[in-house]
Amino acid sequence: MKVAYTSDIHADITLNNSRLIPFLVKRIEDINPDVFVIAGDISNSLESLDNTLKLFSELSCLKVMVPGNHDVWVESNNSVRKGRDSFYKYRQAIPQVCQQNGFSYPITEPIIIGSTAIIGNIGWYDYSLADIRLESLYSFNDYAKGTFEEGTWNDTKYAVWLKSPNSSYWKDRLKALTNNMVFEMLFDELKNSVQNMPDNIGKLLVVLHTAPFKECIIPKDEPSPFDAYEGSTKIGEFIKSVSKNREVSIIFGHRHKKLFLDMGNIKLYRSPVGYLGESQTDYEKIAREVIGEFEV
Repeated sequence: MKVAYTSDIHADITLNNSRLIPFLVKRIEDINPDVFVIAGDISNSLESLDNTLKLFSELSCLKVMVPGNHDVWVESNNSVRKGRDSFYKYRQAIPQVCQQNGFSYPITEPIIIGSTAIIGNIGWYDYSLADIRLESLYSFNDYAKGTFEEGTWNDTKYAVWLKSPNSSYWKDRLKALTNNMVFEMLFDELKNSVQNMPDNIGKLLVVLHTAPFKECIIPKDEPSPFDAYEGSTKIGEFIKSVSKNREVSIIFGHRHKKLFLDMGNIKLYRSPVGYLGESQTDYEKIAREVIGEFEV
């Protein structure tokens, strides 16, 4: 089974990002895969997400999308007051947009193809990938607040996961879960998806947005507090535990650097678009670089 993949299209960030998309479609047509995967971060706007997926909708292969952190950002304070929080986007609105454009959403239901299962989860983060060189400088609470000299982690402002979004009392509707609560809920969903697979599954394709291993973090000369938001080692340890008797391929995104890691039974693939600059206008070349492919 040939898989083509990318992530972090960020169609709403720059004009060049949006202009690139038809060239991505052409590149995928040339590869002619059995499966095409987008591993998150298309747009924080549902309208832009819909418009982007429409451009891929005529591809004849199986199309799979898993959202990233930008995709679940709330679009306005009014949305939050109405209970349309990040859970609403993750579990209702984004799956609907995917369905309308012929994309499968393996978070709500795994995709089974013979002895191969495709399972999805946003992944999220628990600060376990924080740079150890900053251990004495920043606490768990500092990462939860997300504000540093270098700037602010925008999920702390725009990713809003409500405790009781359907409450009849508006003050209760506005109470948010902590990041740790959100991570554990999402992690439980991933574990349940894997543990409920049929017994005959010999190959597992996991689509995440965030990183599951320390090895995915390319060290910097100067430590950055934002590494804490790259993903979670707990997800990696869980995936290791289910890879003993099967081959596991992981497609992910989030950090805007291409990566391939061979960890024996586990292979990891990342091929993001990222934020395109004003001079990045050779769209054919960029499309060749950011659409990865491999065989499962």
